[in-house]
Amino acid sequence: MCGTCLAIVDFMTEVLAKEHFDRPVNPTELTAFAMFVVTESYTLAKKGIAETRTALDTFHLDMTNYVTNEYFLKAHPNATDEELFCFHDRFPEVLGVRYGAYREAIRQDLKPNTIFRSSSQLLMAHLFPTPLTKQEHERLLVPLGLAIAHSYVQCLGFFQ
Repeated sequence: MCGTCLAIVDFMTEVLAKEHFDRPVNPTELTAFAMFVVTESYTLAKKGIAETRTALDTFHLDMTNYVTNEYFLKAHPNATDEELFCFHDRFPEVLGVRYGAYREAIRQDLKPNTIFRSSSQLLMAHLFPTPLTKQEHERLLVPLGLAIAHSYVQCLGFFQ
């Protein structure tokens, strides 16, 4: 599951590059979104949370460690142990909040002709350190929506 998650991160990064979008992104937020896609599609493919609990718990712990080591420690090399543990302990809480918001956005996006608009807008709201201009937002809305849809379909197929 970790490999699938990181593949989604790479894919979304490629989508932004294809759009010649050079603004920096928050890699923790992009990874959190990819973790959501993996978690939701795995749960759907396996028919419920009860059957997936152990695998998902392991996945979330592994990805929390990855995010802490690859993003937090590289961005904050002089972090104290307290700051490190605080980030590591707080990340799952942030995931829970993001998962709830993304789940609601996906529900809205399952209506016809939405092109994953709600999910794209929510992802863009968290992904970039500074707000997008209206033109940037409009430029990314459809490509990100299509990338989200593609990621979901690929994950569901992979996990079934």
